[in-house]
Amino acid sequence: MEKRKDTLYDFTYSNHTTILHKPYCEYNPKHGDNEFSFYPYKSNSWITDSVIKGEEVLKENYANQLATVIVNRFTFVVGKNENKVFIKVYTYTKRREHGHKFFKKTTGLTYLTYNFITNTLYNGTISNYHSKRKVNKTIKKNNFASFPFNRIKAIIHNIMSNYEGESTSLFFTKNLVMDKVINTFFENIPDIEKYEHLELDEKLYKLHLDKFKVKTPDNFKSFIHSYPQPTQKQFRKHKMKYIDTIMYLHKLNGDKIRKVFHKLEQFNDTNLFNWACNFFGKESILAQHENLLKILFEKVIYIDTYQINPLPTKKERDNAFNIFKMCLSESIDPNTFYDHIRFYNRINQFEAVKWTSNTYEKFQDEHLNWTDKIDFYTKGEYKRIYNEEFINRIQEDGVFNKQYYPVVLTTSKEYNQESFIQSNCVKGYINRPDSLIISLRKGDINSKERATIEYRIEPVINNRVTLRRVQTLGRFNQRLSEEWETPIHFLDEILENLVTEKIFQLPNLEVNIANKVVKSKCVIVEDLWPMERGYLKWENTIPDFVEPNFDDLPY
Repeated sequence: MEKRKDTLYDFTYSNHTTILHKPYCEYNPKHGDNEFSFYPYKSNSWITDSVIKGEEVLKENYANQLATVIVNRFTFVVGKNENKVFIKVYTYTKRREHGHKFFKKTTGLTYLTYNFITNTLYNGTISNYHSKRKVNKTIKKNNFASFPFNRIKAIIHNIMSNYEGESTSLFFTKNLVMDKVINTFFENIPDIEKYEHLELDEKLYKLHLDKFKVKTPDNFKSFIHSYPQPTQKQFRKHKMKYIDTIMYLHKLNGDKIRKVFHKLEQFNDTNLFNWACNFFGKESILAQHENLLKILFEKVIYIDTYQINPLPTKKERDNAFNIFKMCLSESIDPNTFYDHIRFYNRINQFEAVKWTSNTYEKFQDEHLNWTDKIDFYTKGEYKRIYNEEFINRIQEDGVFNKQYYPVVLTTSKEYNQESFIQSNCVKGYINRPDSLIISLRKGDINSKERATIEYRIEPVINNRVTLRRVQTLGRFNQRLSEEWETPIHFLDEILENLVTEKIFQLPNLEVNIANKVVKSKCVIVEDLWPMERGYLKWENTIPDFVEPNFDDLPY
């Protein structure tokens, strides 16, 4: 690429890859019963022989139909003229697949430009710039919400992470190029030296605001990535006051909100605040303490209930608001709160219910009660039946020296309760024939400090099964600390012994759907393909319950 007069710095490197394939394909009858169902000429059937880096090997195999050849070229350019300074990242790929005669070429350009005359930042991309018909362009103006400089920095970093130059210190070369691109760009922006204490994107943002003479607050960084960003016309409309303009863009007003905005450490968006105003009433929300309002603008919580009607009575809204505050403090999962609102509306189509819970314990009881009602009207109540000796051996007192208490979950209520306390989706596992769930609780059989453990029931030879632990998670599906390793491995050994002693047997299932009980056994289905050792299913098909029509519900 010819060096232009406005180029301050440029760096180009290429890499060459040759993928050699064997001149034959292997036939594997396991891919199908029909010997003609395997097509060796398909590209994914070719057997890779070797992958070689280097330009010389690529030239030798340029026309070899058994080779895939790939040429990549990357160029970084920093330039400046009388109006602007810019960074451009060019990518070029030329590739020919094995078994093909022709090459495919793709090109791309990512750029960042700061015009210091108009005080405007542009960032965009051009794909396939070598083609007049397939070229695709995007450009954004003063879009600080998209992290423009950090984005192009990440692109350069990713490209340089695959750098394979001949330097004696690749690490040194990679970081030298990165630093050179960044420093050259910023060194050529007038007045940027005043913002050395700020991060890269923050420097451009503060310079942009100061050039427009915007009155910025101390916490302006909290709004740098908010969308949309104010225009110069909107700033002028609000006397160049930053906070007032941001509030105008989000249709907010009032001294209390303005005071809260001056204290924000991170502005997420107004979705949670607007939802709370819609559901609990705007006057009620604005009457709350400033710290709670601050959380509504900072917290990243999405509750998809915008179409739902508010609760009908003030007492119910007050109760629900107490639970909502527990979501903000992360005592209750927002998804559980969202489910509770949906349950409220669904159940009220069949019987009248009221939102009476206003504490964690009452909410837990009410939510489990409503979950049972929803299951009764829609899916049914499930009960997994294991042989009594297996349950007794697992839950035997003292087996863990009364420090840990394993509980085999068997009923819909137990699964729902575990899902509520742990904030996970284990409640949907009860009807899986090959899933065994054990709740291992620390200190007390009713303890909330627990691990939810899933064992997979897998068929093996001679109509036998084995138990394999596949999930071991704490609350919110978090990883467990090391203190759990010993009791969990001990539980593994107990289950292994119960399988060896043939005490563990496949479970049975009972489902009560609208007062109709359906029973079924868990059986092994032999199937050589694809698992080669069979799988588990319920012997009797559980009838699907047709849900009522909820189209008229207010959600």
